[in-house]
Amino acid sequence: MSNTEYLVLMWETAREYIPSKDRQAAADHIVNELVDLGIDDSDLEDLAVDKIMFNAIKEHVEVTKSDDDDED
Repeated sequence: MSNTEYLVLMWETAREYIPSKDRQAAADHIVNELVDLGIDDSDLEDLAVDKIMFNAIKEHVEVTKSDDDDED
């Protein structure tokens, strides 16, 4: 399993415990921390697994949304 896959698993697990109203703020914070740590743009794009994370990531890189992305 790659580091990116671990990050996706972490987000998908944590998201279940974050109230809906707080998920965007949490995703924004996570993405900002990853950017500060120097995550590659391609790895960051791989984290766009749902609308919330997609919105957080698009502030840092141009991300193309695929048709099979989850909405929430």
